[in-house]
Amino acid sequence: MKGDPTALAALLAKLNEPSRKDFAASCGTTVKVLEGLADSKDPNPSARLAFAIERESCKLAKYLDLPVVTARQLCGAND
Repeated sequence: MKGDPTALAALLAKLNEPSRKDFAASCGTTVKVLEGLADSKDPNPSARLAFAIERESCKLAKYLDLPVVTARQLCGAND
């Protein structure tokens, strides 16, 4: 099953550039890598990165109106 980067794309679209950089750094990656995943029809991040994105998006969603991006969504385990 293919991954679905829709939630990641939505999250990145709602963040300004400094916030995107902070989010990427918190995930242990770069904005360019996150944008590449969000633009991919079949993202395939490492498990470490997928779980970091999930962890950090959960933190943001607690305080801001932003979507939670799950590792299952990114890795195609949506069944």
